[in-house]
Amino acid sequence: MKKELLITLSLTASLALSISSLSSCGKAPRSGAARVSLPSGGTVDLELVNLPGGTFQMGSSKGAETEKPVHSVTVNPFAIGKYEVTQAQWESVMGESNPSTNKSSKDLPVENVSWNDIQSFLRRLGNGYRLPTEAEWEYAARGGKAGEFYFGEDAAKSGEFSWFNGNSTTTHQVGTKPANPFGLFDIYGNVFEWCEDDWFQTYDGAPVDGRAWIAAPRESMRVLRGGSFSADEVSARSADRARNDAGYRSADVGFRLAKSLP
Repeated sequence: MKKELLITLSLTASLALSISSLSSCGKAPRSGAARVSLPSGGTVDLELVNLPGGTFQMGSSKGAETEKPVHSVTVNPFAIGKYEVTQAQWESVMGESNPSTNKSSKDLPVENVSWNDIQSFLRRLGNGYRLPTEAEWEYAARGGKAGEFYFGEDAAKSGEFSWFNGNSTTTHQVGTKPANPFGLFDIYGNVFEWCEDDWFQTYDGAPVDGRAWIAAPRESMRVLRGGSFSADEVSARSADRARNDAGYRSADVGFRLAKSLP
């Protein structure tokens, strides 16, 4: 029998707040629970958090050229995974086929999954679930904070908040480090997370409305965010960007879900 997990969909007091307003008022999105029926039958429980739409400064003037220019982006309300997708969730949707390298716990993030693999997962999951856009991912990762890290500017504190190569050699169960101000766990470290977007070398010409930046025709490279257990603390920042081919698989690459809201 397939293991069932929980989806958290919550309402915030105002979906119209900007990210700066949300930070200053000190309110974080709250969580609730709902169960998702799969199109092919059965159910899966996932945990998501509803985030308000808002405006933020995307990128970093202190980072690599790929993180520039810093630009203002406005995102619509959306839901994003409270945790990285776990191996238990993957198996609930895809059957017993678990591609992960570290299988010591079902609560570990699923890894060794390509962007293309995830498209198959999303088709089976249905119900409007998708990968986050790169802008949505950074907005969520910042948690209302404008600095290099949601916990401040001191990279030496990274070990308190993320699994990276300074404190880890493999994946860890999701949710074992503190959540960011939006209540999201492992937004830094553990595994890199795929985004919907194609890779562009800089933000010149990037959308300012939070939508995925997609070439026509599509490029082969996709965006990865958040760093991982195998990367350094510089990668575990809100603005850091990485990329790889859509077919790339690795023991330090996974994903989290997103969903549009009215």
